[in-house]
Amino acid sequence: MTLKESFAPMRTAAFRWFFAGRAASLLGNAMAPIALAFAVLDLTGKASDLGLVLAARSIPMAGLMVLGGVVADRFSRSQVLVLSHVGAAITQGAVAVLLISGGAQL
Repeated sequence: MTLKESFAPMRTAAFRWFFAGRAASLLGNAMAPIALAFAVLDLTGKASDLGLVLAARSIPMAGLMVLGGVVADRFSRSQVLVLSHVGAAITQGAVAVLLISGGAQL
């Protein structure tokens, strides 16, 4: 496979949108826990608080995965994908606004 052939999917607008969205999602999902850890440690300075915040983030995620499977079976994949990423962007954006504005409390 040549280099030109390997970039052939980028000629399709739908794939470019998918690729950009997936890249932004992966980047955000990788950075969010790290930023949250630094923010909690900056706010309180206690490792126990960090553990509580990470548990409060992880436990609902594990529980909602079951519900997500049911939703994914009933609705179109593209709708589920878009709505889940928009929801993640809204919640992570709200946390960012609270942290930047100084309104975050534990």
